[in-house]
Amino acid sequence: MWNWRGGTKDSIFGYATINNIDNDADRKIADRIVGLKKQPAEFILKPYLAAKKANSASKLNKFIKVAEKNFHDKFEDACKALERITKRPMISNKFTFYVTTFPRMTVFFKTFVIYMYDSTEGVWGMPIDGFLHEALHFQFYYYWREDKTSPVFKLSEDEFDYFKEALTVILDDELKPLISMADNSYPSQVEFRDILHKHWQKYHDFDRLVEFGLKELPNYIKKELPKITFNNMSVDEVVDALSWMIPETDGPLPLSELLYRLYPELKSVFNHSVDDKKNANNIKTIKPLISKRYDEYLVKNNKLPQEYQEIWNGYNDGFMKALSERLNIEWPKDCYKITAGIGLIPVCPRHIKSRSFEIYPMDQKYVIETAMHECCHFLFFEKWKELFEKWKWKEFDSPCIIWYLSEILIDPILNCKGIQSVFMYNFRSYDSFYDVKIDGEYMMEYINKIFQNNNIEDAITKSCDYVLMNELTIREQCNDYSKSKVSSEKQ
Repeated sequence: MWNWRGGTKDSIFGYATINNIDNDADRKIADRIVGLKKQPAEFILKPYLAAKKANSASKLNKFIKVAEKNFHDKFEDACKALERITKRPMISNKFTFYVTTFPRMTVFFKTFVIYMYDSTEGVWGMPIDGFLHEALHFQFYYYWREDKTSPVFKLSEDEFDYFKEALTVILDDELKPLISMADNSYPSQVEFRDILHKHWQKYHDFDRLVEFGLKELPNYIKKELPKITFNNMSVDEVVDALSWMIPETDGPLPLSELLYRLYPELKSVFNHSVDDKKNANNIKTIKPLISKRYDEYLVKNNKLPQEYQEIWNGYNDGFMKALSERLNIEWPKDCYKITAGIGLIPVCPRHIKSRSFEIYPMDQKYVIETAMHECCHFLFFEKWKELFEKWKWKEFDSPCIIWYLSEILIDPILNCKGIQSVFMYNFRSYDSFYDVKIDGEYMMEYINKIFQNNNIEDAITKSCDYVLMNELTIREQCNDYSKSKVSSEKQ
């Protein structure tokens, strides 16, 4: 059922695998589950797939018998062929095969799992053909992708997927009769596969082929860039955002105080001893107090998403490219769609997992600045994952010191030539950070020196060491700054 649900989504190769379905019954089921969440989709799929399994005469059960014989006769020779092609031992001689009734073959590298489609017709060939295709992916993944000294390690997920699929072109007629037909792949890769095949036929050297392919890859794959979509927040979304701000009284940004300035009607209801574990009660209390005011706000500002979209679109691609270059990392696929909610809120929170952030009504330059600031967090934490393998999700949010670091580094990351060429602006971290002084030197001046004298990887690592070493001092001075600012503004 997992493969059916996943297979109804678009792939990076320009079409949905649902179009590969070759019979009306399967197509009707696939059409019914498109867009459905897991539970309703599996409610439809389970009886349909169970019937296929129970029918001894089904294509599924016939394929299993064919596969058993095919693997018995040729599995050992197939492994030897891959060792000869890649000039490396098989990464494993034990694989788990799941036969699927959806026309998509996929793999799980860490567990040596291969999904095989129950067909020997058309482009699919015999089961051993499919194994050679997928097992070549395993060889390429473990010996090149996992090797941190290899340029393949630096490829984005899309680039790696595109490259590994194209490389299977070398499973050609020379391998007959081990295989029943030369390997076929995605229509969008024909030109790239053709030049790889010509190189392979000339040299028959897989290492040289990888080197050649890496040089040619940028000419054939179009890199996708993230896009931000602006929309108005619903009253429920605003209430949810406000509810978690109530307990936040410390740190570099006193959220509760900012909240009460925007919604003074809430201050008489809540106090600073509110437990954030009672968030559900907070939500029930807030909604009736702000609903009328927020409805009026939406009427007056219903065109803001369109206005902000038009403002941002002129900067999107240039910024996304420049930030990728600045941090020396490609954008991951799950960042291609970023959502920006607009609402009557006092601050602009971001949500790393959902790739979304919220903003309040603001002038044009601040729309651009805020969008760049929040997107910087998304890609910075991808870089963090690359640099620190033992990362944890909780590190990315307040009050963790790594969250402090991510906000501190907004200044040196965004105030670089590449990003300034897209949008000339003096990006600033939180005001409290510029007031922190350690051993007689301002923290932000010290951090900026680190970035001026190191590559991005070393700059982030050294900044992290500095912040961790001075965590207590940073927290104390930020808290003192925030409290003194709130106190002075009340006077």
